[in-house]
Amino acid sequence: KMAVETGYWSLYRFDPALDQDTRFQLDSKKIKPDIEKFLSRENRFGILKRSCPKQAEDLQHSLTAKYQERHRRLKEMADHTFGSQIQKLQTGMMPTEDENGVP
Repeated sequence: KMAVETGYWSLYRFDPALDQDTRFQLDSKKIKPDIEKFLSRENRFGILKRSCPKQAEDLQHSLTAKYQERHRRLKEMADHTFGSQIQKLQTGMMPTEDENGVP
């Protein structure tokens, strides 16, 4: 639960059988900016914090920025801003046929 709340793990659904605008649904609507609480529960980050506190702090800030950016992109996708782009990509991936119907 805490991994989803902090953005460490994104919770979403994708159902290609649904309408183009509702295929992608982001279930983790909002993330909490305090990732330190989650990271402190992970032994690997605890060891890093004790042995190299400066690097651990830098890593925490970097992770927070990356998770917020990833959440922003996923939120945009869920808000259907990429619907037409996805359709263009799908169309572009379809093999084209020549005049004889051969791909």
